[in-house]
Amino acid sequence: MLKRAVRERSKSIRMAATVYLFKLLDKFSETKNPAAPTMYKTLIFALIESPNDPTIRELYFTNFTNLFEINPNIPIGLLIDPLLKQIQMSIGVAYILKVFDFDFFVFLTRHPKCSPAIAAQIFDLLAKLSLNDLGYSLAA
Repeated sequence: MLKRAVRERSKSIRMAATVYLFKLLDKFSETKNPAAPTMYKTLIFALIESPNDPTIRELYFTNFTNLFEINPNIPIGLLIDPLLKQIQMSIGVAYILKVFDFDFFVFLTRHPKCSPAIAAQIFDLLAKLSLNDLGYSLAA
């Protein structure tokens, strides 16, 4: 039910469902529940499917940040790959970067599970942004 609700058209239902899924994921990851990886992937793909709403995106980034701080063993690579691909494909069209996006990138690069390869992917995206758009060059 929550899996469908995070894709709901109504923004308030989407936001409530997202918050509840993150709470469940937090508890499930603490208890090593076998449903936790599926829930994690559901949240990742719900984020990827709605890149053009900055309010929803900020909600996801804030909750992912809290989740990764509380449970540092959660692999961030599962989130990074599809997120960066989505940003690269739709930058300037459906995906307008905000300050919280850059804050999330900084958090990810400082995370203990951030490998040099993941950091390089993030750096590559930020370098392309700074070269292609003067507005982003000041933020990146």
